[in-house]
Formats: sequence, structure tokens, C-alpha cells
Amino acid sequence: MSRYSEGTTSGSMEDEDLEKNNEKTAMVRKKSEEVVVVGSNNNGGSEMLRNFMTNLQAVFLGTKLAVLFPAVPLAVVATFYGFGRPWIFAFSLLGLAPLAERVSFLTEQIAYYTGPTVGGLLNATCGNATEMIIALLALHQNKVNVVKLSLLGSILSNLLLVLGSSLLCGGLANLKREQRYDRKQADVNSLVLLLGLLCHLLPLLFRYSLGGAHHSIATNILQMSRASSVVMLLAYLAYIFFQLKTHRKLFDAQEEEEDEEKAVIGFWSAFTWLVVTGPIIPKLNTFIIYTWRKFREASLHFMATDTGKTPLHLGYVYTMKAPKHFPSTVNTTESSHMSRYSEGTTSGSMEDEDLEKNNEKTAMVRKKSEEVVVVGSNNNGGSEMLRNFMTNLQAVFLGTKLAVLFPAVPLAVVATFYGFGRPWIFAFSLLGLAPLAERVSFLTEQIAYYTGPTVGGLLNATCGNATEMIIALLALHQNKVNVVKLSLLGSILSNLLLVLGSSLLCGGLANLKREQRYDRKQADVNSLVLLLGLLCHLLPLLFRYSLGGAHHSIATNILQMSRASSVVMLLAYLAYIFFQLKTHRKLFDAQEEEEDEEKAVIGFWSAFTWLVGMTLVISLLSEYVVGTIEAASDSWGISVSFISIILLPIVGNAAEHAGSIIFAYKNKLDISLGVAMGSATQISMFVVPLSVVVAWIMGITMDLDFSLLETGCLAFTIIVTAFTLQDGTSHYMKGVVLTLCYIVIAACFFVLKTPLTDQNSMANFGAKAWFEGINS
Repeated sequence: MSRYSEGTTSGSMEDEDLEKNNEKTAMVRKKSEEVVVVGSNNNGGSEMLRNFMTNLQAVFLGTKLAVLFPAVPLAVVATFYGFGRPWIFAFSLLGLAPLAERVSFLTEQIAYYTGPTVGGLLNATCGNATEMIIALLALHQNKVNVVKLSLLGSILSNLLLVLGSSLLCGGLANLKREQRYDRKQADVNSLVLLLGLLCHLLPLLFRYSLGGAHHSIATNILQMSRASSVVMLLAYLAYIFFQLKTHRKLFDAQEEEEDEEKAVIGFWSAFTWLVVTGPIIPKLNTFIIYTWRKFREASLHFMATDTGKTPLHLGYVYTMKAPKHFPSTVNTTESSHMSRYSEGTTSGSMEDEDLEKNNEKTAMVRKKSEEVVVVGSNNNGGSEMLRNFMTNLQAVFLGTKLAVLFPAVPLAVVATFYGFGRPWIFAFSLLGLAPLAERVSFLTEQIAYYTGPTVGGLLNATCGNATEMIIALLALHQNKVNVVKLSLLGSILSNLLLVLGSSLLCGGLANLKREQRYDRKQADVNSLVLLLGLLCHLLPLLFRYSLGGAHHSIATNILQMSRASSVVMLLAYLAYIFFQLKTHRKLFDAQEEEEDEEKAVIGFWSAFTWLVGMTLVISLLSEYVVGTIEAASDSWGISVSFISIILLPIVGNAAEHAGSIIFAYKNKLDISLGVAMGSATQISMFVVPLSVVVAWIMGITMDLDFSLLETGCLAFTIIVTAFTLQDGTSHYMKGVVLTLCYIVIAACFFVLKTPLTDQNSMANFGAKAWFEGINS
């Protein structure tokens, strides 16, 4: 594979190297004049014949696969004289090998003259021309299984056979030295492949989680697959743009260390041979598609004759089907609610030797806070008290860009009092929660200025996701366990994919000319804690599916297991907080020493008073949301699953979302990661197990079994996030993949129309069917 091969479709020169690239291209063009080409202006028929024979030799004898070229005319002869479909299939298959290799060679020759961008696009299009043609011809004949299996085989062959044999031979040939490669390039390709894996996994999980109980499942899977295909094409376009334009050097084949390559034949000669060779491949593919079943039958008949078994015993695996059952969005300072005491960085950053300085700073802040007007101050005169109150009111309600949504709070109350309808109540309540959730974080931060880093960190760790916690507790009070599970799951997915993904995307686009870096250790700690939470969610699911619902005591066992796991998760979260606040403060430092000194906006008691009041209002609106969610679902035609997993978390995380993007835009990824991953960790390891324990106390049955589809989405999200953050550097392609993963998952739950009351029974039916299928 040359510098324009599929794996490295872009050129490797940065802007400063374009002149050298142009000189090199001009030199290749000049030297190519010495190469004899078809259509040259040499005089004499013998000279033209000699030129043609030279090009013929370069094209057809320039590969070791040339020994297979005779299979091409043999396939045509076998078809014309009716030798039999198995023979036609065999000859056509052998003939495709050298033709596919020569198409890549000719495309590469053209790329020498067109420059890196056009050459890269040409190789990206024609790099897998054979597989593309086979797929299109098979679709034309409605052989969908052939399309799926051939494309799957191509992926497996490249990743396992080609890569594996390359590493094996390269390792054996270089036993005395260590072979190295560019890890960043491999990471980008692996990340894009993970997005493709998600798009293939979701339809499978969708079908098996519902157990085939509804006739509309096939339609839903088809809609989901089409939406996922559009997302995958967008991801590939972004991938090509990433290779060819913004990050060429990352995909450089480093050919400057090799001998200078030369064009073998001229541009028009290569183009002519490509046009001539191109139509032969579709013809051979037509032979293969038309004869593959007969070839299969003939081979099975031969094996049956040789072994004494019938073709049925040998099995038509390809016909088997799976069983049916089977920002400055907070205040005028830069920190907002993502300050040094925010959820992502819940601890202070001072080591023991800095405690005295911290105490002096806290005392200074207390002193300065006396100058800040607060509610309940002892200033004389009613006008002064009113002025103080209005100043605090302005700081609390107008210190965020989300203040435009505050009118939704009284509108929700009015809609409830005058009976406007439950969908209106739900909509107003949902909108009103967004600014309230952001202001709770802001007020918690203000209190943390006066309480010191330890108490402030604990306060933020408790109130960082107050909205999600209140909604979960109120839903439990109304015995809506599925709403609790789905809303908390959605919050985790939103933080890890949407918030983090959009932050990396915007930060990468805003910092194209420099590499963004972050503290890998902090990301590793959060990923490790999230993996523990994933294990606690996987075990109940695996327990249920392994027994297949054959025992009536399974539900009781899963409940006991979930309660024990919840206690373990709470202990792990306490250890995580202790790790942040005491033993490893510096690891979670937001590095704010480089920023301007932050100041309190309002006083301690003023912040505390507003915090209590807004928490009560959040509780009221959360009760409205939980009580009207089913009515809104019926009225809008959107499933409760989609509302719980997608809409509720997006509104609840709106402020964090905006703040995280702003910090990433300013190349402060440590804070962005702390916001997104810290919030996801708190939901997974604190709010979820706390809900299980509270339900246990209330006598409500709630376990950690989130069903197959939901748990699969959670597992993939945590794994792909951990993989994305493993190297300590970032670019916008990582953000693209994470954001598109969230869009695919959102599309999956959008087409999921199954009522919540039916999901558990259908999941149990699917588990039983899956278990019976394995036994059979």
C-alpha cells in the first residue's frame, strides 16, 4: 500500500511543505514523459506497438498475481459453453484477485498526477471497488444475505487475516528489534470502527430485548438501521475530511525515509486501463452472484458423497435465521458552576503545605464578603434592605443566560392550577428545571467559598446532580421504577457522549493548529470507577439470561444481588470522594492558579437561603414532570423511554453542557472532563445505588437490572469513552464519534414504542427464548 492507499488516503504535507510537494509532483510529471504511454505522439507503427506492449507488461505483469489472469477468460468461456455454475463461480472468484489489485495500482498511478487531495479521494472511493460492486449486484438480485456476509467477511479479513499475518511476518522478520507504529492513527481508525460496531449492535439488542413479541419490531429495526446508516456515512465523511485536510500529518505514511517512488505509466495510460479493467470486475461479480448457490450445493453434494452424509447434515448455515422469540452561562466570572468546587473537580487543589495559604485566602474572602450585600443584613432603612434584596435577586436570577427560561416556572404552576392539560404542564416544568438546576450549582459554589475546600467539595458532591436525584426520589414515591432507571441511565449517557463529545468537538475545531491535552490520570480514575458500576449492572442481567427465567426465585435473587451491589457502589463512591478531597487533591486540580482570582458574588446566608428555596421549587416541578410524563408521551406520540433517556437528561444537563463546551473552547480540557465524567460518575455510583437503597427502605422493588438494550448502551458508552480518553490528547474526530454515538442511541429509543409496563415481561420472554435457543 502506497502513500495514497485506503489506510492513508491523504497526503502528508502541512502547509509549509506544499511548495516541496509541488516541486516533487512536477518532477514526477517530467520523468513520466520518459515513460511510454498509450496515445503518445511517437512516429511509426512499430514504435506505437512497442509503447503499447510496454504498458501492457507494466499493467498485467507487474504483479505476482498475474498467474491468475487466465481465470478471467476461462470464466467467460465457461459461461459461454455452459461448463456448469460451480466452474463459473470458481474461475470468476480467482479472476477477481488480480483485477482488484490492478485497480488499486492504476488508481495509485493516477494519484501521482492529481495531487494528494484528489488522489486520496480517488483511493477512498476505489479502494474497495470489488466489494462495493459485489454488494450492489447482489442487492440488484435481492440477495441481501450475500451483501451482509460478504461485507462482514471483508471486515474480518482485513482486521484479522491481513493485519494478523502482517504483524506475524513483520515480527518474525524483525526479531532483534521492536517494531513501532503511530498509535494515534490506529486510535482514530479504532474509534470509527467502534461507532460502526454500535450501529450493528443496537438492532440486535433491540430485537432480543423485546423478544419478538410485537409484529412492528422488524419495522422499527429497519427505521433504526436507516438512521444509523446516515449517521455512519456522515462519520465517514468527517473521517475523510480529517485525513485529507485538517490532520494530514497524522496519517502520513512517512515515505520521506523510503526511496523516492516513481510513476510507472503515464496519467492517460493509467486512466485508459482503469476504464477498460473496470467493467470486467462487475461482469465477474455477476457470475459469482448468479452461481454461488449452485457452487455451494455442488460442494455439499461432493462432501456428502465422500462422507456418506446428506447435505442436510452438513447444514446450510447461511439460510438459518435467529429465532423470532429470540459559559458565561452562570455569572460574570469564568468559573460558573464548573469552578474548583464543581462536580467534576469536587475537591480543592491544595496540598498539606498550602493549607495555611488556603485558610488566609478563605479569611480574606469572608472579609470581602462582608462588603457584599446579602439578604438579612443589618443596614438601616427599608430602602437599603430593598436595594440589597434587588441586588441579590439580580445576581441569582439574571446571572445566567438560561434566565430566559425562568418564566416557565410560574407558567407550570398556572397550567396546573387552571388545568391547561398535562402535556403543557410537563413542557413548562421541563423547561423550568433547566435554569433552576444551573442556579443550584451556582449557589452551592457560592457556599463553598465560605466553607473551605473539604466541606465545599462534599456539598458539591451531594448537590451536583440534585435535579436527577429529586426526580428519582419522587418517581420512586409514585412507584414508577422504570422512569427512575431510564432517567438515571439517560443522564449517564448524556454526560459521557453528548456533553463530553460536543466539548471535544468544539474544542478540537477551535484549536485545530495545536494539540489539546488533558490529565490522563484523572480520566483513568473516573473510567475505573465507572467500570465498577458497569459490572454491578451487568451481573443481574447476566444472571437472568443465564437461567433463562426457568426458576420463579430468579427475581428475588436478582433483587438481593442488586441491593448488595448498591451498598458496594456507595462504599466505592465514598472512597472516590475521599480520594479526591484528601489523599489525591492535586490529581483533580483544575489548575486555576493560572486564572484570575475568583470572588464570591453573594454572601453565605443569602446563598443558603436561595438554595433552600430553589430546591423546593425543583421538587415541585419534578413532581409535575413525573406525574405527567405518560400523558405527554401519549399526546406527543413519543415513547416514555425516549423522554426519560433523552429529553430529561438534556434539560437537566443544559448548564453543564454549555459550561463544558466553553472550557473546551478555551483549551481547558481538564475542567471539561471533570464536569462530564464527574457528573456521570456521581449518577452511576451514588444516585443509582442510593435509589435502590431508598426503594428498599420504602418497600419498593427496584434492582440494577436495566434490561438488555439499556445495559448494552451503558456498557458500550463506558467502554468507548474509556478508549477515547486513554492517550491524554484530543482532536475533533473524537468528539464527532462520541456525539454520533449519542445520536444513534437516541434514534434507537425514538423508534422504541413499547409501553413501560410491557418491557419487563417482554424482556423476560426474550431471556427465556434466548436460553431455550442455546439449549437446543
